[in-house]
Parts: sequence; structure tokens; C-alpha cells
Amino acid sequence: MPKLIIDDIAVEVPAGTNVLEAARSVGITIPHFCYHPALAIAGACRLCAVKLLDGPVKGIQMSCSLPAQDGMVVSTTDPEALQLRSMVIEWLMINHPHDCPVCDEGGECLLQDFTIAGGHGRRRYQGKKRTFLNQYLGEGIQHEMNRCIECYRCVRFYQDYAGGTDFGVTGSAGRVYFGRFADGALESPFSGNLVDICPTGVFTDKTGRFRARYWDYEFAPSICPHCSVGCNTSPQNFQRELIKVVARRNDQVNGWFICDRGRFDKGYVNDGRRPRQPMIDGVACGYEEALDALAGRISDFIGMNGTGSLALVGSARLSLEGAILLGELARYLDGAQLCYFADSSLSGGSLAAVQLLNEQNAASLSDLEGADCIALLDLDLMQEGPMLALAVRKAALAGAQVYLVAAEPGAAQKDLPFRCTAVGSLDEVPLEGGGQGGRRLRRRRKGARTAGPPGLDRSEVGHAAAGGERLRRGAAGP
Repeated sequence: MPKLIIDDIAVEVPAGTNVLEAARSVGITIPHFCYHPALAIAGACRLCAVKLLDGPVKGIQMSCSLPAQDGMVVSTTDPEALQLRSMVIEWLMINHPHDCPVCDEGGECLLQDFTIAGGHGRRRYQGKKRTFLNQYLGEGIQHEMNRCIECYRCVRFYQDYAGGTDFGVTGSAGRVYFGRFADGALESPFSGNLVDICPTGVFTDKTGRFRARYWDYEFAPSICPHCSVGCNTSPQNFQRELIKVVARRNDQVNGWFICDRGRFDKGYVNDGRRPRQPMIDGVACGYEEALDALAGRISDFIGMNGTGSLALVGSARLSLEGAILLGELARYLDGAQLCYFADSSLSGGSLAAVQLLNEQNAASLSDLEGADCIALLDLDLMQEGPMLALAVRKAALAGAQVYLVAAEPGAAQKDLPFRCTAVGSLDEVPLEGGGQGGRRLRRRRKGARTAGPPGLDRSEVGHAAAGGERLRRGAAGP
């Protein structure tokens, strides 16, 4: 592990760590715009300049693209480095509209923070500013191209990370433009992450536009309810109304990002028809009163009809806590029927899949990302769990072989952000050495498999479990 000194602080970091992250590990923030831990290095903004006073490399260097090495002596406060950063900020601000008072990014804008921190508070440039026309990018994202500082984060995420094809960069020099060839809604189901990943206010959440400032929101850690992947989110509330939902980092699940369904599909939360308090026969009441009334009516019903006539119905939208409590109630009312599915085949398939999963064979999203062979068993990732598709894409880009096992693979292959080979059955999945037969797929050291929808044939899931492969249940939505 490389050992270096940053601002007189001894630092030891894992091999491959860049100087910017090494500094961050000891609480030193080096200003940056283009760098993002989830994206490949671009070195586009030149703001992360530091000066190396001693070691294998010397002079002014960009910390985001410089791997930490033994013997390095780094200064983030050297006058030369500070002067270069100050000039970079001034160049970037030449054409910026300085519209912080009306920008929804205000309060969470890296450009705002680093401009102030760098001491740039007075404009010297008196010429005409470059301006652009904005585009309509759909109902979720507001486009304001005049705020762009050309960090390339947006296109690096959209094309390289998420596999989108309808958004990119055009133009050259001072006319570089980030957008589509023509106005229209962005097609990628991960487009909303442009809001989070942009360091300025080029892309903002249109669904919460002009509602509140960043410091007005109340935050809470949460889990996305729209499928079973369990992406970590941070809902933002203002005056008892859900305004925005943003991604919350969890490297074992969703990393830095979430899908557009988890970000924008929140209208039902604020629906005026949604009950806001307990009611008995349409009359508002307290929680204790409502629970007592419920217990009394259940007791009366069971007394007249027996517990076998009582059905307790949940849904995929029910929180984990709610589902557990509903199960506890069903066990307390011995004989009551408990149901979470409208179709018995879905219920049976889901139960079979859960029974076959255990701590040894359950695959997390990070396991999928590191797999070298993945078999998708009859599921539509883009509909049932888009973030699973991003995990499989990452594995595919690293060289993993991906197979889609489906009787009619055409629909399931549509819009997938990675290449896969369609096969009719698990036995058609080839093995190392050219063999055939899914039972020997376990010979792959890091082989992984995602089991599809809850209605999948139990024999297929059992076949996978018996083969020693890692399993991931399909993330069917409500």
C-alpha cells in the first residue's frame, strides 16, 4: 500500500487510489468538477491541481488522474496550485449567467461552493457572454445549458455507464453542447441521474422546480418501494409534502444511482385522495381508537364466520415492517388466509425462490458486477428491476458472458444496455472448454445467475440452486 504525505499528514491508501481520494480519506477536500468515483477519469476541468514537492513525480499535477505512490509529498495549499485553481474558476465563470438566485441547484452546487471557496467574487470579463438554446428533455428534467462548465460528467454517465444512445455532446471549443439531436424525452430509464451527477444547474428536477431550497428540505434515509432491488434513497420533504427523491450511496446495492421510476414516480404520495389520518366509517379519529375498532370488528367477524373466512391482503408496495406485522397478525389469528399476490402461480413461484435462497448462494448487485458468467432466466430487467440491468452491464463491460434464457427473447432483449446471447433453455448455456449443460456452470469460479419473475418454474430455480450458482430473485414491481 502506497505511503505518502499530503499537507504534512502521513497517508497510507490501497494501491490504485488517486491522490484526490487519498486526500479525502484524511479529511482534505481538493476542489473538482469532472471527477466522480463511479465514472472513468476524464481530467477535463483541471480544477483539482496540486503541487508535488517531492517523490517520483514533481510539479503541478491533476490529483484525480494521479495514482498515489510511495514517497510522494503533496501540497494542496501551495501558491502555484491555488493560483491555477483560481484561474480555472475564472475561466469557467466567464460565460456563466450568475443566476444562483433563480437556480434550483442553489445550496447544493459544486460550482457555487468552489467558486466561493476559491475567492472568486468579482467579474473582470466585460465581453459578451456565450449563450445556448435549451432543449425539452422530458417531464422529469429541466435543461439550462448556459450553466454548463463542460465537465463531461453527464455524457460519461449517460453513454459510458448507463448505455444510453440518445444523448451526447456536439460542437467544439466554446460551442460544446450537451443534449439531444432534437428535442424530446430522454429514453434511458436512468436519465434522472443527470440531476445528481451534474455539478452545476444544467440538469435539475423539473418535478420539484421552484418549490424549496436545499436547506429547506427535511431528509430521511429510505429504501425505494418500487421493486425488490432495495435501492437506497433520500426523500426530500418540504412542509409535509414529498418534493424530490434522490439516490443515497450504497456500494453493495445501487452504488450512487437509482432508476427514473424510483426518482420520479412519487405522485401518489402527495395525492389528495390518499388518507392522511385514521378513519372509522369515514370519520377521522385517533390511532388508538382506530386500532381498538379494528380489533373489535375482526373479533366479531371471526366469532360469526371463523378464522378460515378471514383474508389478510398485502401487496408489493407494502413496507418490510408492514409485511412483517401483517404476517404476525395472520399467525396470531390462527387459520386466517394471508395473501400478497393476485395470482396463485406468482405466489408459488415467489415462495419457491425464497426457500431456495440462503446466505451462501444469494447474490448481491455487487456480486453480479463481479461475475464472469450470468444467466437471466425469463425476465425483463428493464421493466422488473432496471438497476439490475446496470449491474449486469458493468459485468458485461468487464468481459462477462451474459445469456438470456427465454422462450421468446425478443421482448426481453429490447432496450437492454448490454449485449447478451439468447438461448431457449439453461442447458444451452455454454461452459468453459465448450461443454454444454447448466449443471456444470458452477465450474466458473465467479459464475452468477439471476432468477426471473416470481412465476418462474420451480424446477428451473431448483436446477440453478443444485448447480451451486449464486442466485438473485427477479425484482418484479407491484
